[in-house]
Amino acid sequence: GPALGFLAVAGALGAPEAVAGASGAHEAVAGALGAPEAAEVTPSRPSRTARAGAPVAALAAGGLALVAAVVVLGFPYLSVREVSVASDLRQTDPTGALSDLGTAADLNPLSADPGRLGGTIALTTGQYASAQRRFDQAIARDPGGWYGWLGAGLAASGSGNRALARHDLETARSINRREPVIRMALDRVDTTHPLPPIVAIQDLAAEMSS
Repeated sequence: GPALGFLAVAGALGAPEAVAGASGAHEAVAGALGAPEAAEVTPSRPSRTARAGAPVAALAAGGLALVAAVVVLGFPYLSVREVSVASDLRQTDPTGALSDLGTAADLNPLSADPGRLGGTIALTTGQYASAQRRFDQAIARDPGGWYGWLGAGLAASGSGNRALARHDLETARSINRREPVIRMALDRVDTTHPLPPIVAIQDLAAEMSS
């Protein structure tokens, strides 16, 4: 996929040397006299070194906030970009597309899109084990999405695991009872001619384009 830029902020903030406070004699005098002038010699006022360190600490805090913002906002953006690149490559270079989608999934561990698209590409190229892993990832991130369950069921059916395929397809149907492809796949899952995954994907594409 496209090269990713890495942002690093490195800094070492040395603690300022402690400034000696008033001597014990000064404290005794201040306590004995109780005068305003005596109060001024107490060590309550920040030292010049401490005051100078305050802007440095504020700058460091601002830098950390900037890094946090880059991580929170930048990585999901890069993930979306990888998904877009993979979508463009899915027909001409499915292997490269799957690699980009793996990167996208790592960049945004909350998004189910990389797993859904990657599972679809793997299904259409007959890579059922890879499709199963990617749809499982999508389900973990979005358990209420019917397409992830459908894809996982088709992958299991393509691998010959009828029991798992039936479970996943039934879950997909419980979420979306109106999708005819789910019903078709479920009706044929225990037969000698289960619905081929590539046919299911083509039927879904035809529905979307109609």
